[in-house]
Amino acid sequence: MSATIAPVVIFLGMLVVLCVPPVLLIVAAPRRMRKLDAARAEKLRRLMPAVWMALAFNAWVCVVEVPRFGATDAGFGTIHMLALGVAWVCLWAVVAMPALLPRRRKQAA
Repeated sequence: MSATIAPVVIFLGMLVVLCVPPVLLIVAAPRRMRKLDAARAEKLRRLMPAVWMALAFNAWVCVVEVPRFGATDAGFGTIHMLALGVAWVCLWAVVAMPALLPRRRKQAA
């Protein structure tokens, strides 16, 4: 790869890896909230600001830290690993949400 394309590929790859899991969680959580009872939906609603902060943090890492990543030979730093950890937690929250938050049961007539 040429020297001008490599940073773009790194940036886009990190953007996908870091920002897609929080976005998936932001999209999936309201859908799941509609299917939960009021108490569980409120608990999930209280967690949504943390998900938005995770997305903001990972976007910041992509925009600010990834260009520095290509400029130095330091490789992955602590901030990159923290962002990967946040994305990993968001991804598994999306995967586990259907199993851990069962649907509201219908009342028998």
